[in-house]
Amino acid sequence: MLAPWDETDLYNPEHRKEKLEILLCQKAQQGDDVSSLIEALGYFKNTQNEQQWQKIVRRQTQEQLTFDSLQRILITAFAVLGVICFFDKVLNPTESITNKNHPTQSIEKQH
Repeated sequence: MLAPWDETDLYNPEHRKEKLEILLCQKAQQGDDVSSLIEALGYFKNTQNEQQWQKIVRRQTQEQLTFDSLQRILITAFAVLGVICFFDKVLNPTESITNKNHPTQSIEKQH
């Protein structure tokens, strides 16, 4: 016969499932009705599957949030870089042109 349950078995779904499986086998050997035990085992199986799906959904949601945050950071960084380049060209339009020409002219004058 099935060993008595202790308090820890009641709080652990795996222990309850294991005890129900043992009880199912014993009842089936005795020829008793096992339909309620099969329903209970189905409940535990569905609960376990639901927990697995919840973990998967949580992980996918976290990955999507991480990707979205990284995407926002990169877009912001490129926008700031573009603004800096724009203001550099607007505020110093001739410096960039003269800086390119001066080193060549100074080298030619030295020769």
